[in-house]
Amino acid sequence: MLERLRDSSFFRVPTYLDNKYTRGVVQLVCGSTKYIGAGILTSTASVNSGVGMTYYTGPKKTSELVVLKRPEVVVQPQDKVINKFDVRINVIAVGSGVNFADDDDNEDSLQVNIVKMALEDYSFNPEVLLIVDAGAINVFAEFIARKEIYKHSINNTVIITPHAKELSDMFRVFGVEASANDIQAHPEHFAKQASELTGAVCLLKGAKTVIASDYDTIALPSSTNWLAQAGTGDVLTGILAGVLAQNIKSVQSNTRAFVQYTALSHSIHSVSAALYNPNGPVPAYNIAQTVPQAISLYVNDKEKFFGLVEK
Repeated sequence: MLERLRDSSFFRVPTYLDNKYTRGVVQLVCGSTKYIGAGILTSTASVNSGVGMTYYTGPKKTSELVVLKRPEVVVQPQDKVINKFDVRINVIAVGSGVNFADDDDNEDSLQVNIVKMALEDYSFNPEVLLIVDAGAINVFAEFIARKEIYKHSINNTVIITPHAKELSDMFRVFGVEASANDIQAHPEHFAKQASELTGAVCLLKGAKTVIASDYDTIALPSSTNWLAQAGTGDVLTGILAGVLAQNIKSVQSNTRAFVQYTALSHSIHSVSAALYNPNGPVPAYNIAQTVPQAISLYVNDKEKFFGLVEK
């Protein structure tokens, strides 16, 4: 199934006819006053993926720091998007670094409400892909549990990206008991179950990463264990958003393509880490900064790229 990733035409390369909107548009609802770094990491990875436009929505201070680090990002203030996003958006990523704790921070509470709006308005929208990460996964599960009759309408429009603990928490929404250890021991089984329960594609992150959908379940090549570090999942979210948006027409063609581009995003994440430091620590921000080199390698030298993936 993943052999198609080696085709020369698989990744859409820009032409002279392109502009920033035809090269893919991403909307990020990530980060909070508590987890500012998630906004920076997802934005950096999205921009560095080569996507045409990255919009960011978050608390004011977080937004200011995102633009300070990534001036290419366009901020969409929270009060402007609470009811609707830009109509040109191809991919929305929600949840990374969002503070779902019940506290008194008005901006973080508003961020949670924007996540809920995105889930309710776009989960069944065939024109927009939705990436659901971190705490937003449980919110999505609760939404689907209330509307189970509609879950088959999701088809290939939503992907959830849990690690084992997050998936264990999500299962409880559906009355399923599975510990993080259980999930790590049998990732293919539980990723498939997650996909069946929600109707979404499931990218289960871990030492053995698995992608499950209504089409198939595949285990991806192992990445370096140095990736077990805070923030690396946020970088993967940004890469995934950028890659899906740039290849939006192909991704929306069928679930198989959705899974293939998700696998490519994971490979770009792995290769970015390997290019930065093949045998040692790989801080999340440095991985995000190395994404352009990884994509360039994929486009121009697939043999070397997949040599690093499979190393």
